[in-house]
Amino acid sequence: MNNSNAVGIVGVDGATPLYQPDGRWNMWSIHEIYRGNIGANKFIPKVNDYVIEPETGLMYIVTDLHNVTFIPELSPITIQKNIEVDKLLSSTNDNYRVYYDKSIYPYTLSVDGLLRIYSSSASFARIYKGPFIDSSEIISRMFDNSGNFVGHDIPLQLVAFNRHDNYAIKTIPTANTHAELSSGEVVTVVVFSSSGKVVTRVSCIVDETTFIAQAYAEQKYITNIFIKSVFIDDTQVNQINFPVNFNLNSFNPIGVVQYNDGSQVEYPVDGDKFRLYGTDMFLSSIVGHRVPLVLSYRLSPNESALASVTSDGHFITKPYTLLVSNPNRSYNVKLFVYPVWIDQINGYKYKAFLMSLDRNVVFDVTELIGLSNNSMAFNGTSYGITQRLTFSVNLSNVSSIYNHFVHAQTIDIVLRNRANDISATNIWEVSSQVPTNVAFFGTNLRASIDDVTRTRINIGNNISTVQEFIDRLYTTTEPLYNHITELSPPTPTHIEVRYLEERRVIPIENYDREIVFNSSIPLFSNIDIVFLKETPNNFLMLSVASLTVR
Repeated sequence: MNNSNAVGIVGVDGATPLYQPDGRWNMWSIHEIYRGNIGANKFIPKVNDYVIEPETGLMYIVTDLHNVTFIPELSPITIQKNIEVDKLLSSTNDNYRVYYDKSIYPYTLSVDGLLRIYSSSASFARIYKGPFIDSSEIISRMFDNSGNFVGHDIPLQLVAFNRHDNYAIKTIPTANTHAELSSGEVVTVVVFSSSGKVVTRVSCIVDETTFIAQAYAEQKYITNIFIKSVFIDDTQVNQINFPVNFNLNSFNPIGVVQYNDGSQVEYPVDGDKFRLYGTDMFLSSIVGHRVPLVLSYRLSPNESALASVTSDGHFITKPYTLLVSNPNRSYNVKLFVYPVWIDQINGYKYKAFLMSLDRNVVFDVTELIGLSNNSMAFNGTSYGITQRLTFSVNLSNVSSIYNHFVHAQTIDIVLRNRANDISATNIWEVSSQVPTNVAFFGTNLRASIDDVTRTRINIGNNISTVQEFIDRLYTTTEPLYNHITELSPPTPTHIEVRYLEERRVIPIENYDREIVFNSSIPLFSNIDIVFLKETPNNFLMLSVASLTVR
């Protein structure tokens, strides 16, 4: 028997495959034979040899060898293992289509949007170049939102979830590829279970097109949707790492629509254009708890999409997993909002501060916060009623230490009297946490000023003990603290009294002493009080209060 290399045949790796032209009839795995790429440890079969796909049991016969390249021509034969497969339904009568778009790079591969996979065990799909399941010919590629390659597997998507519970009807969303393909070329779509077992396969015809009707040839079409949030996992783009015991109302993700020209449009996930299904009754109380979610985007009447759509053609969907994880303290933040007197006609406006559990800085975010869409408007001359306001702030606008994350917080403000009403002892009250079991901050509180120099401030408010001062001016601000590691807010040791750029730090025991500033302080303006805790290295910032000067 002649056992020799195929003279002159060299694979892409520089190695020559083995060829036994006078060997006995043989049966080969399709992964063993030389098909024009890698030559090392590959074999050139003989005409009439059989080739089998181990994953499916499908068999082929070698009908010819190319006279120059020795690449075998394979034809299917009817002898095959009987395997149960879930049916795929196509919108075309002749064959399945994979739409191939080279207008953007990486190129897009979109399996016919009406093709369905009816299987509860089906998990992901791969697309292979040619009619065989050959690991060296996988052309499907998936990328994260930053353009990083994450793998060849295309996660399947549930469809028709908006009409009834659905656990089995799935489609194959749009993927990318670097492969150069031509219209009419054959590719193979293979569906796998989560364990890697082949569920079903189908040969498809490549159709190089943008999949847009001629009437809309100049219209952009949607290639992808995704969530933009600081909680998205860095490596698994479909996983949301949600902090334990974090309020879901503070999640506020942004939905992003991506078009074929590379442009993007952002919308809030508020139930209008974007909706996130699966968060009902969710509590982030157990670390490691996983919750399946589905992101849904409602198509406008004039929008077209390559991404998978529901069977009614009105929605694009994408699966996500929410994983309850250890909290990221950098985003455990809180707003402190206080009224500021303007004048008799306009009444009050407000100022706002932001603090985090890092306890190293206080941000003045007065110019950065806004009222949420579902919040009532603030009325600076509405006295005697509780104004329940929902404020929001994008943390990325506050400091570069934060990524994009919208913090929302509901605050109650009660304007009792005008600040310039000398007879009024109680002018405003604030609760920075709703609901609360703590008394409102500000009741009968003020900062007193001398009538001569207007530089001497007293914040004692006729309080007789340090503990009473802490209870009325610190505890009622409801300081931010870690509910997992701390039973209550830390006790302050010092206070920092601020007016404009001037700072005065004193031990909290001296709360009732006069504090002298260089600048003259106008009546009815605000001075701010930052509560501090001294440590061997520095001061921790615990909370911030504000008082009207009267």
